[in-house]
Amino acid sequence: MKKNRALKLFLSIILIFSYSFTGIIPAFSTKVFAAEQVEFKVGNIYCGFKLTEEKILPNNSGEARVFVHEKSGARLFQLKNEDENKMFSIGFRTPSKNDKGTAHILEHCVLVGGSEKYPIKQLFKELLQVSITKDLNGFTAPDMTVYPFSTTNEKEFNNLMDVYLNMVFKPRLYEDERIFKEEAWHYELNKESDPIKYNGVVYNEMKGSLSALNSKLYNSIMQSLYPDTNYQYVSGGVPSEIPKLSFEELKDFHKEYYHPSNSYIFIYGNTDITSKLGALNNNYLKDYDKSEVNSQVQKQEPFESQRENQYEYIVDEKEDIKNKSVLSLNYAIGTSDNEELTTAFNLINYILFNNPSSPVIKNLNKAGISNVSGVFSTGQYQPFLSIIATNASEEEKDLYKWVIEDSLKDIVQNGIDKEIIKTTINRLELDVRENSGYSSKTGASYNLSILNQWIYDADPMNIFDSQQIIKCLNDSLEGNYLEGIIDKYILKNNHSTLNVMSPVHESTRSHNDEEVVLKEYKESLSKKEIAKLIKDNEELREWQNESESKENLDKIPKVTLNDLNPVVEKTPLKVEQYKGTKILHHPMNTNGVISTNFYFDSSKVHEEQIPYVQLLSDLMGNVGSEEYSINELQKLEQQLSKGISYSAMNFISKDDSNNYTNKFSVSTVVLEKNIDKILKLIAYNIQNSNYSNKSVIKQNLYAIKCNLDNIFSDNPEELAINRNLAYFSQGRAYNENLKGVSYKNFIDNLYENFDQDYEKIIKNIQDVAYRVFNENDLTISVTCDDNAYKIFKKSVNNVLDVLSTDIIESKNYDLQYDSKNEAIPIASRVQYNCQGFNFKKHGYEYNGSMVVMLNMLDLDYLWKNLRVTGGAYGYRIINDRNGDIAIASYRDPRVERTYDVYAGISEYLSNLDISEEEFEKYKISCLYKYYHPLTIYQKVAIADRDYFMGVSEEDRIEELNQILNATIDEVKAYSEMFKKGMDENNKTTVGEKKEIEKSKHLFEKIILLTFK
Repeated sequence: MKKNRALKLFLSIILIFSYSFTGIIPAFSTKVFAAEQVEFKVGNIYCGFKLTEEKILPNNSGEARVFVHEKSGARLFQLKNEDENKMFSIGFRTPSKNDKGTAHILEHCVLVGGSEKYPIKQLFKELLQVSITKDLNGFTAPDMTVYPFSTTNEKEFNNLMDVYLNMVFKPRLYEDERIFKEEAWHYELNKESDPIKYNGVVYNEMKGSLSALNSKLYNSIMQSLYPDTNYQYVSGGVPSEIPKLSFEELKDFHKEYYHPSNSYIFIYGNTDITSKLGALNNNYLKDYDKSEVNSQVQKQEPFESQRENQYEYIVDEKEDIKNKSVLSLNYAIGTSDNEELTTAFNLINYILFNNPSSPVIKNLNKAGISNVSGVFSTGQYQPFLSIIATNASEEEKDLYKWVIEDSLKDIVQNGIDKEIIKTTINRLELDVRENSGYSSKTGASYNLSILNQWIYDADPMNIFDSQQIIKCLNDSLEGNYLEGIIDKYILKNNHSTLNVMSPVHESTRSHNDEEVVLKEYKESLSKKEIAKLIKDNEELREWQNESESKENLDKIPKVTLNDLNPVVEKTPLKVEQYKGTKILHHPMNTNGVISTNFYFDSSKVHEEQIPYVQLLSDLMGNVGSEEYSINELQKLEQQLSKGISYSAMNFISKDDSNNYTNKFSVSTVVLEKNIDKILKLIAYNIQNSNYSNKSVIKQNLYAIKCNLDNIFSDNPEELAINRNLAYFSQGRAYNENLKGVSYKNFIDNLYENFDQDYEKIIKNIQDVAYRVFNENDLTISVTCDDNAYKIFKKSVNNVLDVLSTDIIESKNYDLQYDSKNEAIPIASRVQYNCQGFNFKKHGYEYNGSMVVMLNMLDLDYLWKNLRVTGGAYGYRIINDRNGDIAIASYRDPRVERTYDVYAGISEYLSNLDISEEEFEKYKISCLYKYYHPLTIYQKVAIADRDYFMGVSEEDRIEELNQILNATIDEVKAYSEMFKKGMDENNKTTVGEKKEIEKSKHLFEKIILLTFK
């Protein structure tokens, strides 16, 4: 449940720009706000809340109000607009005092432990079960804990608001330590001969989280820049420190910080505020008096000089650690309430550190340092800029710093190219137009941006101060505004650090000390104490497995099927032929933006060339031409559009997972006025990309290889899922050749043998490009209004005219895997266990009742057995119309026990004994996708996918009806399906080598990945 707020906040600036940077009216401004029951006036009191500030947003796009509850001191921000996806959140300022993860563990205990009014263990799960929204959660940031939800249903909004308020102010955790043991940590011992282990949901979550390089990097930057503040600590908790947290400390933390005087309430969307104010006051806040809560976020005093720091991260024993260090040059930048400075650094970060045309990036590349990017984080009181180089050498740190600083000095002296600044501002305009409607995340983005002012005692209305932002943008185009900021806040800023994070092999990792500590602890226990520990574990499991009483479950307010009217929304689509090419036109109001996707047929490449399709997508746009350099082409691309994306894609038929349509996608989003120019550039890249430059191709291969290593480190569950599904599905096997172990091995082999195989590699790339970029079987998708579509059709000839018209035969592939159960050891302290099968092979057809059945597994059987009693942080269920189905655990301390849980699904379904009333709850929570708002572009992506997969509107309507009419007997009948499917024994585990060794009898093969 912990979210990295810092990484999200940069994205939210685009959303704020959409209401303050230009005078653009949202594209879908057609509804009227729900009428308020009273007229508001600043200074008046409403249901105990004093209105302290009110603002009408530009173009009447919304109303913002700040309230303070007179008696309790609670703060409330209302952002009223026409968004039907209403949002509520309540947050508390919770600065960390150590690495025990207290705030994070409390968040978990509050969500799942039940409350005074709703005394139900696993309350969060029960809410998911009875809600049409999945957007309910909690997250812990370095300085605050927030509990948000959103829903399109007004009744559900009121219900959930009451449950959330009761959870945070009156949690049941005080009276039951077992909640703490389950979510935080406990000594696990099931029999006397076993070693004692730590187990707990948060403990296992953080073992997985801190195994990821990106998490370690983020924490190292925070610790280095703010060593004398609360930011030196990992708010999620460090596994070695979590077992030091006591139950008493947790309760004291709640008493100290979870008071209305320390709360920040946010209500968003098209909902009447007066009834919400009344409920908040009458049911909760009137019972509290103001209190002085010492939760002030500490400010780090500037350093006298730049500091250097060394950090480590763990890699697999077989991994080559040469050139695997991460260098980061970091600067603390002002405070979060300075919107003008924030805007300036968002521009600087993009222009100089995330732009291949930047002189900084060019000079670093010339010095032999590549894979460089910048991050500007506003997720803490003092924002920071970090310039990061991955896959670097520790010895390069001084050179790295010198090149950056020397490049910046030159920029300050000679100025930034104004064309690059204009390009960046044009890009912002495009982002504004593209994001002018509402999505399921709009409220959440506003919430984060507002909190990022509010909890630091700044005016939350700052985010709507368009004058500061416009001033920054205008000043950046005149004089030396940005250059002056670079000089002051980077070159002359001593509050900075130069960090080196170096890899060390797994054998040196400190968590081996944990085993020694636990071994010594067990040896210190008497037989009587060991027996008691075993009994305590038995009692904990018994409590976890106890069913909730109907009386308590009935206390949860809920919507019923009678309250709902789900419908299948159809995305507009007109299919036509233009000069022999099929065009999918989605006629929609896109506010002057054209989004287009060219789907080229990639089925004409030879089987052994399949990975080259992915390689081609990785190379295009990164190789230049004989006439223009890479930087020149990329600069033009950025001037005209949001960029051009190249992707190897695969659409698996809804009827058969062995029947699939593989495509090579070339897509872009562009202002209508630039469509002709961007299509000319796409045509130029198709026709003139130079794949014969040996040094450029080798450099790209190295970057691809490093990126794959990082992806596998940060997303091991994807590795497990892709590999597992490939065992029994030709379509998924094709995907695995593009994204999985097979592609990694392919790239590693190309790079290792590049010099001797260079000519063969280039020949294959060129041949694949020839086979892909062919007019035959091309399908073009375009999203825009009818007038823009006419312009598009004239411009699309730019691309069509350069394509080959040669007739090339499509190939039939036979992609087989020798093993059906495999384990892949990586440098991780937790596991990712996946098992799947194809139900159509066992005579079953896709039916909406499957959705209900899998929802029951999700919210009952798997939740209880994997998360609650097993200690896994989570799991995923994959289910497709084509028959592919799989379950994958996430940050799981176990291997064999998890596969035993999967094997028990059949018996669970066979013995299912629930009432019709309880069964209806599972149906309700299946309906979330019919109430989940999507952007235009999300809708179009789904519509295109359905087109290629053969999914019709009738199919979707049929699925909905099958969900609504599903029966308990239908669900129980899937018991035999799971019995047959799990008996296929398709298992894939990615995880800790030691745990895999313990369970190696489960696997036919152990795959040792190479990281060279």
